[in-house]
Amino acid sequence: MEQQIAELLRQNQELIRALQIRDHSSSHKNVPIANRAKVFVSSLSAKLYQLLKNLLAPDIPSDQTLDKLKDALKKHLTPKPLIIPSRHKFLNRKQNEGEGISTYIAKLRALAMNCDYDKDMLNIMLRDVFVSGLRDKMILDRLFEEDNINLEKTLNIALAMEKAFKGANDIMGRGINSIQTFKKHMDKKSNFTKNRKKTLYCSRCTGTNHAKENCRVQYKNQKVNLNLYIVKENLDTILGREWLYKIHLDWPAIKAIRAKTEQNLNDLLREYKDIFDDKLGEISNYEAKLKLRPGVKPIFCRVRTVPFALKGRVENEIDRLEREGIIEKVESSEWATPVVPVVKTDGSIRLCADYSVTLNPNLIVPQHPLPRLEEIFGSLNGENNLQN
Repeated sequence: MEQQIAELLRQNQELIRALQIRDHSSSHKNVPIANRAKVFVSSLSAKLYQLLKNLLAPDIPSDQTLDKLKDALKKHLTPKPLIIPSRHKFLNRKQNEGEGISTYIAKLRALAMNCDYDKDMLNIMLRDVFVSGLRDKMILDRLFEEDNINLEKTLNIALAMEKAFKGANDIMGRGINSIQTFKKHMDKKSNFTKNRKKTLYCSRCTGTNHAKENCRVQYKNQKVNLNLYIVKENLDTILGREWLYKIHLDWPAIKAIRAKTEQNLNDLLREYKDIFDDKLGEISNYEAKLKLRPGVKPIFCRVRTVPFALKGRVENEIDRLEREGIIEKVESSEWATPVVPVVKTDGSIRLCADYSVTLNPNLIVPQHPLPRLEEIFGSLNGENNLQN
């Protein structure tokens, strides 16, 4: 219920600090209670303010309490769902293929929030719907052996069995099956290639009569037979303890490669420090020219109102741009375009100019149409050598 309002407040962190509105905080000394609603209203965009004004009409939003404003927005943005459709959806929820136990019960809890069950009935219904929707027959049979267990014990049993099955399948069953399937597939490919009577070249060892997929790995003339397990997960490739124990790696040489690579990188950073520094890049010895349409008169747009919560950050950003020489202060100008402040993910401000209402419609812009695919292929007609 609090998500929509929390998102509005999260976008204005200075407002949150000023109001000190927290669920478990009793200190609201920074802003008087009578003024909190006014500060909150001043931080809203024009669209949200109009929505709030329509919801409270004929009352004026700034005359209401902060709690009343929040309640009005919550009721509009998150209306309470109907109970019967919500229960129907909850009772018919089944575990999807590939869906883990934790994800499955989390989705059930989310659906049950709108079913209006009391606390005791909620746990009973969650247990029953959870069990009836399970896909794994072995987990289901194990739960049927218990007599009238609660939700917590049901979840503990299901999670423990799921974890045990997953570990065993990944290490033993799936890995071995994957190796067999992989080997069978490569045998077919090798036979097919052999029938075509073409010599295979290995790009890994530069040998012949085998592809790199079937190349036998050699390291310093060591010969060992090791088990290879292929796990169908997006994980980093690692050498297990068995491999590290039986293959004697040249650790000083491996560490030297890393040290040499880091040294080469540091040398490049020092040599081209002008490219990799944190300063703003500049284009020197070049002057941009903008061509206006004939008869265009200068357009001067008035300053747009900046939200109270962003005003300080906008002023600081303008000062920074002026210090770095990106913009300069002028006493007067025939042209003026509005500034649009954009809040970045780290809370800082990016200032953008809205030239769509002033300069852009009045510019003569050179047209550079992109060639069509047919034109590109036509230009290649008659060519003998093509490169990527």
